[in-house]
Amino acid sequence: MRKLLAVLLLLPVLAHAAGNDLLINQRRADDAATLTRGVSPPGGGGVNAVMGYNGASNLPAFFSIGPGLSLSSGLLTGFSGAYGDLTGTPTVFAPAAHVHPISQVTGLQAAIDGKLATPAGSAAQYLRGDGTLATFPALFNGAYASLTGIPSTFAPAAHTQAWSTITATPTTLGGYGITDAATSAQLATKLTIPAGTTAQYVRGDGSLATLPAAKRTESYVGVTDVNGLFTVTYPTAFPAVPSVQPGPPSDSTQSWVLVTSTTTGFSVRLVQRGVLTVLSLQVLAGVVSNVAAAPAQVLVVAQ
Repeated sequence: MRKLLAVLLLLPVLAHAAGNDLLINQRRADDAATLTRGVSPPGGGGVNAVMGYNGASNLPAFFSIGPGLSLSSGLLTGFSGAYGDLTGTPTVFAPAAHVHPISQVTGLQAAIDGKLATPAGSAAQYLRGDGTLATFPALFNGAYASLTGIPSTFAPAAHTQAWSTITATPTTLGGYGITDAATSAQLATKLTIPAGTTAQYVRGDGSLATLPAAKRTESYVGVTDVNGLFTVTYPTAFPAVPSVQPGPPSDSTQSWVLVTSTTTGFSVRLVQRGVLTVLSLQVLAGVVSNVAAAPAQVLVVAQ
């Protein structure tokens, strides 16, 4: 009879079981009989799960494998705890609210140093271009006396004026609009502005004459060489051979001799004459010698 009852109790379970379901024998809570229960895998199969006991219902049940766990070849493994084992981790994270000192913000101190400090002036002041404070100038009150930089004289407005009151009178009437006869008589005695050239001058009678050409003069100083010669090449050639005039030598027994003279230069020689004493008198002899390292000063004048 008991076997019959067990089979009858098993029939509903067998009737509702599906493929891959588990049939588990479980004693009743009053321990009076054994019941066979069908436990279906999660999702109808194909999903990893662990068989366990549901304490809330006191029934066997499957528990699905959640994130962080895996079931492979009968081995249940969990997440290692290493960040590198995670998948889908973001590449950047929004920072949490925090603060930084100025020294930790790149370029902030330099940017602050380049700013102008808040001025501590008054409403009657302003900031000048160099950042310093200055007081606004007083506004013009409309009075002429309040002006600065007033000129001492002003250009006169259009008017007429007697000739006798004019200074620095012109020599002609052109452009002045003067018709007074007495004034015209005075201007008649004035010299008309000459119409000559810069190479001319006004003679005493008011006529023009050409200025005489100025003579070209040049002066050269130096010392004689070992042969008593002082030689010069002109910076600019003369149009004709000029006059070469050496200065007097320092010794009366010496004399200058013109060696060459052309339009491009000259050469002079300083010679020393021998001296003979005859009856207590010194007489220049005919023998001469060259004077070296002697000072020379020569004036050259165009002919």
